[in-house]
Amino acid sequence: MRLIVAAPLVAVMGFAGLALTESARQTTRASDLGVLAQLGAAAGDLAHRLQHERIAAADLLTRGAPQQQDAFLAAAAATDDAAARYRRQRAQVPAGPAASRDVLPRVDAALDGLPPLRAQVRTAEHASVSAMTFTTPGSASARSTATWPSRPRRSTRSCTCWPS
Repeated sequence: MRLIVAAPLVAVMGFAGLALTESARQTTRASDLGVLAQLGAAAGDLAHRLQHERIAAADLLTRGAPQQQDAFLAAAAATDDAAARYRRQRAQVPAGPAASRDVLPRVDAALDGLPPLRAQVRTAEHASVSAMTFTTPGSASARSTATWPSRPRRSTRSCTCWPS
């Protein structure tokens, strides 16, 4: 008689264990997805700040006045803040397929290369802003609506920064 009662009870407990395991897996995946979504938001803010810094660098290279230097330094500081937020969020990304792809290490390496580029912008002697390319997705529309003076002022500064 006990066997008749015990067999269905063991089966029900086994199925409950399987359901609990699958539920735990789904919870973990949802948590990982939340971390990745937050990383995406931090990366978007970082991209925005980098683009703003790039614009400030182009302005500094073409005009070279103290106010452009101040604007560039302010943009660089804002970028550094966004990069710090991105790196904090990046540290929370779980190991696995999404974290092991080539994209995240490339972003990390590019961020590590910012200080020499900034030094090059600040100390460059001849400007060649026309050689600078804007490669972010929204930049093509921004370039098409930008208005430039008919005769830009010549500068004595140069930079080969932000390669395409």
